[in-house]
Amino acid sequence: MQLKHTLTPTFYENGVFKAYVLDTGNWTYNLPSTYDKETDSWLPDSDYPEIIYFDSPFAFSVGVYSSCLKVSTIYRYGFLYKLQDLDSLRDFRQTLFNIISIFGGTEVLYLTDQGNAVLSDYLCNWVEEGASYASVKQDVICKGIPLLTEYTDLDENRSLRASSEIILDDFQDLKSN
Repeated sequence: MQLKHTLTPTFYENGVFKAYVLDTGNWTYNLPSTYDKETDSWLPDSDYPEIIYFDSPFAFSVGVYSSCLKVSTIYRYGFLYKLQDLDSLRDFRQTLFNIISIFGGTEVLYLTDQGNAVLSDYLCNWVEEGASYASVKQDVICKGIPLLTEYTDLDENRSLRASSEIILDDFQDLKSN
């Protein structure tokens, strides 16, 4: 996801992240931590690429990195290819757009953690290691990996393993609302 700014973690003694944590609603959060054998306690891990992780009882969770978000969902990647109900897609995209907008996000690349070596490499070896959204997107472009921007261009008969494209959604239709 494209961020308009960079987030910088700030830890307090009680482990609360000052600028971006609001413990309201049904969302919960976890800060990266590491176990300290000497004190027999968990301490904030400021070296971990993920700054904070938000979880919810809904369809989405959010991992915040310094210049990228990882939005996870209960829906499998194939959901995008097998859509019969355009209302479901519209609702899914609107919710996703609302979430990323909170963090200054303007677009997403859909990646997966399994079933496709190219997509899972970007997620597991780039995003989760702290790479910026811009560097992931630039590498995709430099390698000539097709970026699809229209869901109607997806081949619903193609398996995830055979997919060679990455879906880019800039939410232009939702930004005007």
